[in-house]
Amino acid sequence: MKKCLAYMMLAALTVGMTVSGGYVKAEEKGIEQGSKIDEAAVVETKTSDEAVEGVKPEDTSANDVVQELVDDPSSDAAVKDNGVAMIGDTAYATLKDAISNVKAGETILLTKDVMDAEGIAVTGDKDFTIDFNGKTYTVVGPGAGSSSTETNCFQLLKGSKITFKNGTINVGQNASKNNIKRIIQNYADLTLEDMTFETANLNEYEDYALSFNNGNIIFKGNTNIYTSNPEVIAFDVCQFGSGEYPSLNVTFDETFMGTISGKIVYDSPNAETHKLVIKGNGSFGGIDASKGNEEIAKEAVEVFGGSFSESVEEYLAGNLNAELKKAVEAYPYSYYTSVEEALGHADAGDVIKDLNVGNEGEKVFNITLDYGYENKVVTVQETSITLFELQREGYNFLGWFVGEEKYPLEEVQVTDDVTFVAKWEKQQTPGTDPEDKPDSEQGNGQGSILTPKPEVNDTTSPNTGDTTTVVGYMAAMVVAIGIMLIALRRKQKSN
Repeated sequence: MKKCLAYMMLAALTVGMTVSGGYVKAEEKGIEQGSKIDEAAVVETKTSDEAVEGVKPEDTSANDVVQELVDDPSSDAAVKDNGVAMIGDTAYATLKDAISNVKAGETILLTKDVMDAEGIAVTGDKDFTIDFNGKTYTVVGPGAGSSSTETNCFQLLKGSKITFKNGTINVGQNASKNNIKRIIQNYADLTLEDMTFETANLNEYEDYALSFNNGNIIFKGNTNIYTSNPEVIAFDVCQFGSGEYPSLNVTFDETFMGTISGKIVYDSPNAETHKLVIKGNGSFGGIDASKGNEEIAKEAVEVFGGSFSESVEEYLAGNLNAELKKAVEAYPYSYYTSVEEALGHADAGDVIKDLNVGNEGEKVFNITLDYGYENKVVTVQETSITLFELQREGYNFLGWFVGEEKYPLEEVQVTDDVTFVAKWEKQQTPGTDPEDKPDSEQGNGQGSILTPKPEVNDTTSPNTGDTTTVVGYMAAMVVAIGIMLIALRRKQKSN
């Protein structure tokens, strides 16, 4: 194969091309600029004495390049052709090599999928970004870590500032057999932006696929941790050691829109030094606290946004006062500043809870709002409800009713479970007879029903165009004329 590649490159010299590294640069003959030599194509290429005719022994520059590719696959030319990562114009055979050589502030670009990677430990003096460039990086082992605990895909040590973005990191199917137990063990400042982590192949070690023990961790954009089921622990906020790792802050910022399908575990006895803040509009499996840290977690964890598979009422920021539970969602729980705001996001079958009532033994009631169409029925758990005007295309809103009693659009106190039903009147459409009155419509919890119009006795004269009445008049006139003619003839005969 290497010999074929060499002959191919030598033959290229006879058609006005120069060879540099593992790439062909075209100067003529219509060959695309910067075209890469395709190894499969080289296998099929037939070389002959004619193909290399005219190549002189003194063409040492070309011969040297060819010989370099043939004799040393690790040469600069070979690495550029076969490497997986680049820093600027420099290629590296492995991501580990690139990390070893990266300078402060530089970005490593992954150039191809890697399906057989080993674990990487990053020392505590680095400042760099890895742009995974939409590629997948799969670790099969052996892992990286401290002596005798080399179980991680990535171990990121204290003192480094690292960003991972734009790619996927997972583990191979047999990685757990090679003692891979964790994707990231982190002590550094770490930003994860538009990254995906797939944890299922960790098998029995899937809990704590990411472990955060120190530093500032920021989740941005569409970053995801996909676990095999919602009960798996995706990551922890952990206080580790006795002072060597003093603080940890995990933040999902305002841009976050990804999914953490497993649980987050808060595991620290110190709410001042170890915090979890959730903003943005992402989806989460849930938040748990380790045994003995339940009350501390209520101080250390703040939720400002997002949707959850279970209630996280105890972790809410102070401005969130209403919980909306969707009827048909994988992550049904979300939170709003008021019941009125939550109602604006509610659909049929949803339940809204006012978080400011019922906390001290106060009894709350199920207040059901039947919107009167499309089976939209929403329940609010409250002691009162502020009734509001509804909008519906083609209809006039008549108000909220309990039975036949209409209630004003204001706050209404309740003393028992109650259902308010919206009633509607169909708007008159162009071409409708002005004397026809619109139908009224009301909800019944099972959809809309029409209230029939009352019957009216008609005492008016026939309208123009009523053909039945006109025929009757004409018949009567014919009979009358006939009677008059008969009477006239009789009178003439008598004379």
